[in-house]
Amino acid sequence: MGASTIRRVLKRVRIPPVPLRCTDTTWRQFLRTQTSTRLACDFFHVDCAVTLKRIYVFFVLGVGSRYVHLLGATTNPDGTWTTQQVRNLLMDLGDDVTEFRFLIRGRAGQFTASFDAVLADVGIRVVKTPALPAGELFC
Repeated sequence: MGASTIRRVLKRVRIPPVPLRCTDTTWRQFLRTQTSTRLACDFFHVDCAVTLKRIYVFFVLGVGSRYVHLLGATTNPDGTWTTQQVRNLLMDLGDDVTEFRFLIRGRAGQFTASFDAVLADVGIRVVKTPALPAGELFC
């Protein structure tokens, strides 16, 4: 939708323009500030040719810094293991944990209520990625 369409609709329903705000913050600065408060986590897997097993690696990415924390690797990433790994991450972050406000995660079964509770205890809000409709994949 274009700016001219929005302007025309607002004029038609008699909504006046937003008053000018006195701010020195640009949109780019605002977004940069917000990204520095976010973490994102997920798994990737490696197929081991020696043991013929799939190894899952759990990692957390600092969105603003793009720093990757490799938390651990296992052949069976269950909820208990994942929760312990996030506890280890919080200990490693130490006082820096207060810099983060959000953690973005998927909806996999490894992310249990206890995983979310550990993060909530230190003031980090968990944001789940949207669920895809059945049969729809990312391209």
